[in-house]
Amino acid sequence: MLSLDPRLYLSGLPLDYFTNFCKVASYFSADYHTIMSKKSAISDEVISSIESYNREIGASSLVFENIARLQENSPVVTGQQPCLLTGPLFVVYKALTAVLLAEKHGTVPIFWNASEDDDAVEVNHIWVHNTKLEEISISLESGPFFTSDISPQEKTHVITMLRELTPPTEFREPVLDMISASSERFSQMFSQLLSTLCSEYGLIMVEPHLFYEHAIPLYEQLITHPLRATALVNEAGNHLEDMGYKRQVHKPAEMCSFFILERGHRHSVTFDGVFHVEDESFTTPEMLAYLYDHPGQVISSVISRPLVQDFLLSTAAYCAGPGEVSYFAQMKRVYEFFKVKEPAIVPRLGATLMEPKVRKVLEKYALEVSELREPEKVLKSIVKENIEEFFDVQKKEVFQIMGGIQEYITQVDESLKRTGAAMTNHILQDLKRLEDKTASALKKKNEIVLQQIMKASSNTFPNNALQERMLNIFQYIIRYDTVVEAIYESFRHAVPGEHLILPLGD
Repeated sequence: MLSLDPRLYLSGLPLDYFTNFCKVASYFSADYHTIMSKKSAISDEVISSIESYNREIGASSLVFENIARLQENSPVVTGQQPCLLTGPLFVVYKALTAVLLAEKHGTVPIFWNASEDDDAVEVNHIWVHNTKLEEISISLESGPFFTSDISPQEKTHVITMLRELTPPTEFREPVLDMISASSERFSQMFSQLLSTLCSEYGLIMVEPHLFYEHAIPLYEQLITHPLRATALVNEAGNHLEDMGYKRQVHKPAEMCSFFILERGHRHSVTFDGVFHVEDESFTTPEMLAYLYDHPGQVISSVISRPLVQDFLLSTAAYCAGPGEVSYFAQMKRVYEFFKVKEPAIVPRLGATLMEPKVRKVLEKYALEVSELREPEKVLKSIVKENIEEFFDVQKKEVFQIMGGIQEYITQVDESLKRTGAAMTNHILQDLKRLEDKTASALKKKNEIVLQQIMKASSNTFPNNALQERMLNIFQYIIRYDTVVEAIYESFRHAVPGEHLILPLGD
């Protein structure tokens, strides 16, 4: 299986993490190359909540077999904020990376649906590639995603657009019916669809709101030491920058690492001896009392989310995207301070899906996949290649003719040698200009080539980004049905962090 050069999809710390781990090992608690299984420490109450939730979303029987194994070895976890129709392709890739890693280490995979997030602009749309790149979006209510609904009208709009932008295959209507039958609760819709896509692999889905009472002991520590996590994350970020890396997180020094949820909105909490939430103030005992009285209204921030997750799930390994790898590089001392075991951070697998129409373009013009990232350069090289051989032959003949003329006129008069050389140079310059004009004319004339290259480029690197960061899995499922299984099988032979070139169809 072919794969992309890591430098085409990674840079900075994530690139070193994948290609030269020892250079950045000090920022992490474990070496992901040698993951050690450990006895699970998940409580019966947490397991019960997980089981109830997966029954609610209609998970497959394999999921419940895996839930029954949660008291054995610690699970492999990955996660993402909920996205419309599971969002970009990399979300599915994260899930399958966790599945395969769990299989390898004799444990079970869990997907943490980070539904306490509230950035609707990031998740309220998908991109589909038809003849061009098309966006399907919805209006999403503000507030944490587990409180947001997708209206019947919005769901109908999404289904209608997918029907218009995809071919009428035998698989399309069953796929659209699956979307139609999914929950109107935005975060639960995400869980249902991802659970269905991974139904053959026993992927367990969870949301943080299942565990509010179970997470109270950790939130007690976050309240008792309100600025410690922020300080440690910022110190690690400073050190990363001193080493030439980019920090992923920076928070104001007075910012606490949790939010207060009131009236459907998250509110930041600051501390200067007392806690401040909007125009209210709380002493430490008062904030602790608020936690005990309203455990569902003290929720995680970007800093505390993985702490809560790993405190509850006793995580052995976490499958992370490149940005998350950089983020976890700032978290080691936070885990240590709050006495939560940091998991091994395993770089997720990636892929670029190559449909037959794109592969034909690559084969026809003898192109590498990476070359499609610069389609204008490819077009120019193809156009030049078609005429260079012809002009090279003509130039050689001109050299021979002018060489003979120069030899003759020099014998007649030595002073004509420079004139002959100047004439040769002048003719070659004219030929070069003529070659460029011919290339330009051929480029304008060859519209079919232009369309083929641009469509292949847009499909492979939409908006000049990796396909996995833009396009959605459902357009491929409608076309190929077994695409998830094909990805799973290809990933089985890949190295963590690798980005495969995966051919689809015949």
